[in-house]
Amino acid sequence: MKGLFKHFYISSILLLLGTLWISGCAGFFAPEPRQKSFPLNEAQTRRMLSVNSVLVLPMLIDERVRRSLPQSEAIAYLQQIVDAEATAQLPVSVLISSQATFPAGELEDIFASPAAVAEIGRLNGIDSVLITRLHNIRQRIGSSLAATTSAKVDFSMTLIETQSGKKIWQTSFHFEDQALSENLLRLNDPLLARKGARWLGLEEIWQYGVEKTLRNLAVTRERAFAEGGLGG
Repeated sequence: MKGLFKHFYISSILLLLGTLWISGCAGFFAPEPRQKSFPLNEAQTRRMLSVNSVLVLPMLIDERVRRSLPQSEAIAYLQQIVDAEATAQLPVSVLISSQATFPAGELEDIFASPAAVAEIGRLNGIDSVLITRLHNIRQRIGSSLAATTSAKVDFSMTLIETQSGKKIWQTSFHFEDQALSENLLRLNDPLLARKGARWLGLEEIWQYGVEKTLRNLAVTRERAFAEGGLGG
């Protein structure tokens, strides 16, 4: 009996050590993606009721991100995901930036204030304008099974009403991949169930984050209609 218990004890220790070793090679997504949304106040709820069309602006990219992601093709690909998910997730008419009309000038200057952004929406006959700002991003170094550096994504989205120039909705998304050995307690991560036990790539995290964020906007709009007594 003692021998059987000793064998079970040793086997359990070896299994735990093996799991820790494997996690250094295959990424378990220990932290859940962090998304911070701000509830609508009464005025924002009223403004949300008038949103029947959205102009998706080109991404605003922090300078440090431009230095780490210099390829214009990579930036264009991330923008394509925003455009595609906005069209798929939002139950309104969506105008993507490549189809829109913009005044002459640098984007950073054009988007300098909510009033300037609202003017772009009015120029295109759109109720609201969606701004995506990319704050931080990091490419995975290595393969999906053996990465030396994990991928990371940090961005925010803001919806501006064109009539008033006021902010209607805002949320942020942050996710940094980790190995299981860094956090053994977070095994119920939604990305783990979705992608399996491996290291995620930058594009996969971006796709997930944008989809989740825009779905949040769609649900927020539905809730505004319910609270406004208009049925949804």
